[in-house]
Amino acid sequence: MAQTALPAYCDDWSLPTASLPPGHKFLLYGKVLQSRDRFEIVNNASSDNSKNGASSHSSGARLDFLNYVTSNSQAHKGLFDEIDKRNSRLFNRLSENQRFSKSLKTAAPLATGLGIEHPIENGFAFLSPYGFPYLAGSSVKGVFRSIALELANESDSMLSATDIDILFGRGTETSGRQGNSRGRSLETSLKGSEGRGALTFWDVLFGPEMKVEIMTPHHQDYFLGGNSLPTDEESPIPIMFLAVPPSSPTTLRVSADLELLRSSDLRNTWKSKLDHLIDVSYEFGFGAKSSVGYGYFVIDKAAENLAEQSHIKELERIEAEAAAARERVRLASLPDSLRELEQFWKQNGLNRPNTKTVTRYKKALEEPSLGQYRLEIALRAKEDLANEGNWKEVSKKNNPAKDEEHQLTLLVIDILQGGLRD
Repeated sequence: MAQTALPAYCDDWSLPTASLPPGHKFLLYGKVLQSRDRFEIVNNASSDNSKNGASSHSSGARLDFLNYVTSNSQAHKGLFDEIDKRNSRLFNRLSENQRFSKSLKTAAPLATGLGIEHPIENGFAFLSPYGFPYLAGSSVKGVFRSIALELANESDSMLSATDIDILFGRGTETSGRQGNSRGRSLETSLKGSEGRGALTFWDVLFGPEMKVEIMTPHHQDYFLGGNSLPTDEESPIPIMFLAVPPSSPTTLRVSADLELLRSSDLRNTWKSKLDHLIDVSYEFGFGAKSSVGYGYFVIDKAAENLAEQSHIKELERIEAEAAAARERVRLASLPDSLRELEQFWKQNGLNRPNTKTVTRYKKALEEPSLGQYRLEIALRAKEDLANEGNWKEVSKKNNPAKDEEHQLTLLVIDILQGGLRD
C-alpha cells in the first residue's frame, strides 16, 4: 500500500505552528493530514460540525482550518517589515532614473493563486520561503501591459504600440494593433523574438494579515449542466477561500534596463508614462475574481507622502555626507596653522555665519593652544579685516578702548612686529 513520503513530525501538532506566517500554516504545517496515507482537513474538536459528526470536508472543518491560517497575524509583522526593508534597500541601490515605485493599498479583497492545488480545493499564492501573500511581478507586468494595450488605440494615449513593445515586451496578440498608425514594433530593441521588454516588475508583497472570504453559488447543478431546474428549495454550498483584506498596504516597484531604452525617448519619459497607467489602473483588477470586484487597488496617498519625506531626508543625508567629505578634503589641503584655526572655531561655535570676524580672531589669538601658529593667524586676521574694511589703525570713536576693530588691529600689529623682531 502506498504511503505518503513525509517525516513523522508532520502529524505532530504539538509544534508551535500558531506563530508561523500564514503561508507556512496553509502549505507546510496545515492540519490537513488525517492519516499517514490520507490528506484531508483535520476537524477541530471545538467545531460544532465536528461535534455533530460532520465529515472532514465539511464547511465547519474548512472554516476552522482557514481561521487557524489567518490567526495571530501580528506575530510575524516584524519579519515582514524586515523583508520589506531589505527589498527597499536593494531597490534604492539602483540609480534614480532606473527605478520607479508607488505606494498602493487594496480597495477590495485580493485573491490570487486560487487554482493552486490544496486539500480545501482553493489554494493561494504565497511567496516561498517567507510564507507571505504576494502577486508575482510577471503577473503584475502582464496586467499593466493589458492596460496599455487598452489605451493604445485612444487618440490621447501616452503610449504607442512601439512604446508598449519596448517597455513591456512583445506579446503574441495582434488584435487591435495591426491598424495602429502610432508606430510599429522595433524588433531590434527587443531581446529574443518575443522580447521581455525594458521594465522589470518586482514581486508585490503583502503583510501577514489575511481574511476568509465566502461565496455561495446558487443552482450549482443547473449551471454545471445537470438535469434539474433551478428552484428555491436548493441549498447553496458555501465556498471558502483566503484573501488579502481591503486597505492592505504594499509597494509597487519597477526597474528599467536602460540599455534597452538607449535609442528611445522613453529613457526620460518611461516613469511618467507608467505613472499614467497607474492612475487609470483602478478600473482593472489583479489576481483572481476581478470580474466580481476582487483585486482592485488605489494609491495610498498617506504612504506616498511619507515615502516622499523619507526620500527628501535621504537626499539630505547624502548631500550632508558629500559636504562633509568635501570639507575633509579642503581641511587636509590647508596649512597646519589654518586647519587648526578652523577646527578651533568649529569646536567653539565660532564658525557660524553671524559670528563677527573680530570675535573669531580675538578668541583665536588669545588661545594658548594655538600659540605656535600665532603669527600665521595674525597675518590672516590682517587680510580678512582689510577685505571687510575693518582694519583700523586709528579709531574714530570717542573711547578707542571699546572699538573692537581698532583694538584687534593693534593686537595684530603688535604680534606681527614682534615676529619681525624675532
